[in-house]
Amino acid sequence: MKCGGSAGGYDINATTARLSASLAKYESKISNVIFKSLPLLEHLQEGKEVRDGGLELAIHFEYGKAQGVADAGGLKEFNYYEELNLTPTDNVKTATTNWRSLAEPIVISWKESRENAAPNRFKLLKQKTENAMNSMKDEMNDIFWGISGGTASMIPTSIPSIITGSGLGSGDTVYGLAKASNTWMYSQEESAIGEFADNGLKKMRSLFNSCAANSPNKTDAPTLALTDQTVFEAYEDLLPPQYRTDSLTKGDIGFQQLFFKGIPVRFDRQCPLDSSDLHQIFFLNKKYVKLVVDKEGNFKTWPFTWMGPRNFFWATQIVFMGQVICTNFESQGVGYGIVVSD
Repeated sequence: MKCGGSAGGYDINATTARLSASLAKYESKISNVIFKSLPLLEHLQEGKEVRDGGLELAIHFEYGKAQGVADAGGLKEFNYYEELNLTPTDNVKTATTNWRSLAEPIVISWKESRENAAPNRFKLLKQKTENAMNSMKDEMNDIFWGISGGTASMIPTSIPSIITGSGLGSGDTVYGLAKASNTWMYSQEESAIGEFADNGLKKMRSLFNSCAANSPNKTDAPTLALTDQTVFEAYEDLLPPQYRTDSLTKGDIGFQQLFFKGIPVRFDRQCPLDSSDLHQIFFLNKKYVKLVVDKEGNFKTWPFTWMGPRNFFWATQIVFMGQVICTNFESQGVGYGIVVSD
């Protein structure tokens, strides 16, 4: 039997086409399922940028401002016919990073196909697709938190690698640039926070304000505070108790959503501990840290291929090609060394 042919009235080509057509129905849901269930993934994709190929990703960093009125260059006061300032200001640096490619397989054997003959064959496809999506979602989340393992140069850069201050991140290199010699790549940092019940709110306030004050646009501010469940519940404990009832038989205690200075406070179950095995909290600004993807690698599913006759199964892949990009490090922040006592 030739690959893609038929035998005994069984049409491999027809089954392959039907599997691919059915998979296409699920494709539009894949990105949503992957992103909407985990806070870090969801936040990164909110500012997602889609690009069209290229050997590398160029990242342009605005790391400084023009000189002030009292300095030699930049803004200058003048009167009548006085000569104006023409001194150029160099405040942009460009770095490059490779695209990072990942693929999650979906495989259906001929025997499975026969054991689950139509219409159950397509219920099996749905189950396998959902399983692949959930597996990819969990692994991508681990990658973005820097806890997945794998080859660092081949997977997307993690948030804990991007958002580091001059303390924990003094020796880090991101996008080929050493932070120690490019200090504008340091994020805001609150170290050794200690007991959250005593110091948490004060340190969160300082971190939020520092991120806002060091953003390129002074109307910018963090858009999400993200931590682990332990710190999230400690923050919840600091809020005044709330009891609400709308009937004689039901009561509701607690808040459905938590905020700090108007931004959501959320927890991600994969948010790692710091290098001292203490808790940490991240302040992210999605305007400057986001996911950049290739238009053909935006969690795209490819048509099924019949792998016979040597291998009796159909296979396809969910493909990602992209990178986590930060264009302004100083607008992000991290607080670490958090202790939460029972």
